[in-house]
Amino acid sequence: MSAPIPTINQSTYPPLRFRPIAIAIGSKTTTASADPIVQNGFWTAAWHRRMEEISAGLGGGEQREGRRIITLPLICIANQEWSVYFAVDRGTSIEMLGPVSMGGTQSIDSAHILLANLRALRDWIKTTFATFIQDWVVTSERNDS
Repeated sequence: MSAPIPTINQSTYPPLRFRPIAIAIGSKTTTASADPIVQNGFWTAAWHRRMEEISAGLGGGEQREGRRIITLPLICIANQEWSVYFAVDRGTSIEMLGPVSMGGTQSIDSAHILLANLRALRDWIKTTFATFIQDWVVTSERNDS
């Protein structure tokens, strides 16, 4: 059996080691040097690499064939506007789709739309994303036995 996973994330920061990060959030201010979609792109590439390492380290390397990493929502905030992109695992590359407006903070109506979208993402994390993480790690562990 393989050694335990030292961290589920691409970060070794202790509070995050065993709490999968489901959504990257990047923000842009007028003084920011990097575009949030670029920041999120780097995060996504690192997260995909970490998921591959976990699969290979737990014996799931051969099983990866045909298995895709879950599509991840990536939130970008620029001033008062919130948008979401989707990072789709195409097998040989990661395709970024979007942006799709999530709402914003410029008005009460826009804030209500944003809140509804954030709640939908919360529900996705608790169901679809949690199931993916469980299946990805448990399936790989079973293949190691």
